[in-house]
Amino acid sequence: MNTSKRMLKRILIMAVVIIFLMTTTVARVFYLTIVRGEELSEKAETQQLKDTEITAMRGTIYDSNGNVLAQSASVWNVFIDPLNIKDKQRDLIVDEFANLFGYDADEKKEFYDRTTHQNHYELVEKKVENNIKEKLSKFVSKNELGGCIGTEQTTKRYYPWVWFDYTPTLWRCQLRICRHFRDFLSISCIFYTIIGLPDHKGVFLL
Repeated sequence: MNTSKRMLKRILIMAVVIIFLMTTTVARVFYLTIVRGEELSEKAETQQLKDTEITAMRGTIYDSNGNVLAQSASVWNVFIDPLNIKDKQRDLIVDEFANLFGYDADEKKEFYDRTTHQNHYELVEKKVENNIKEKLSKFVSKNELGGCIGTEQTTKRYYPWVWFDYTPTLWRCQLRICRHFRDFLSISCIFYTIIGLPDHKGVFLL
């Protein structure tokens, strides 16, 4: 008889504990999904999603003879996810970036500080050439750092050599377009023949 009472008492205690735990769980779920559901959903989207502007590839500019004067090519922006970088990975990443991008002591320290920021997206390098991006990709793959370092494709404007012809002496030289004028070149390229100089012709870039 005493044994039966003790057993009944234990079952009753276990039932009370189970009911208490279930009630607490249901209350917690209700609080998180109903009371704070919208707030937590917005925080989750903020941490996991980001807007990325994709730049359209600009067209190639040719002269009247079909020579390329300006063209676009793919380059890469490099970003890091500081919150995913573990302390044991930090020095490895900083050393590799310093080596790839030629950081001096101050730049290296600044980059180290950026790896400690409390966010998931930190743009660290812009318009990186493909050969550097390939080296970085190998480093990321080798050290399993896909969650810490990423790249985004963008475009860069290139201005090949521009020829200047002068006849009848057949004097030819190559002119490298100065970077100072590249934005203006992107807007307008005007080619014209020199007027008033018989038997002379030239190509000018304005």
